[in-house]
Amino acid sequence: MADHDKTARVRLTPTGHFLAELSDGQLLERDNLDALAAALAAAGIAAGSAHCGDWREGEHILAAGQQIALKAELHRLANLVSNKKPG
Repeated sequence: MADHDKTARVRLTPTGHFLAELSDGQLLERDNLDALAAALAAAGIAAGSAHCGDWREGEHILAAGQQIALKAELHRLANLVSNKKPG
């Protein structure tokens, strides 16, 4: 379940991996977006709490399509969890 107080800053590494820095200081690095989304969801990060940076600040940000794919996968994973809860 997502912890709405917890956030993540998602960036690209110089080697092309996806890196998320969580507000609790934890670092998650994965080589594909689906794996990163799964790790973020497991850490309690909701789609609205995953921030993908700003190129104007010199950050290595995800492309627009990658940002959309990450948020969509986080939403999908959240829906899976909510649909498994007993009524």
